[in-house]
Amino acid sequence: MTFADYVTLVRAVQTANPPSADDPKTVAGVKGALQTTKKTGNIKRFRGIEAEETLLTISMETPKDSTSPGGVRMEMQLWLPNAREMERFPA
Repeated sequence: MTFADYVTLVRAVQTANPPSADDPKTVAGVKGALQTTKKTGNIKRFRGIEAEETLLTISMETPKDSTSPGGVRMEMQLWLPNAREMERFPA
């Protein structure tokens, strides 16, 4: 499964099972976003496999009138093998 396939699967699950407003764990007005991935162009070798860095950014904002205003932004660095390495080491 490629990373693009994984993102498509996660989005499909979120669309099929949206959070319920009646759920006490759901905070009204919270906005979340899975921003598109960005390839940085950085390349490294891990155990002999060439990998390219991809940044995944997830952000969440709470409403300003909330008791704990603010938000969270998280960046994850993913090192994924490039196409040439995938041909060299098929799964």
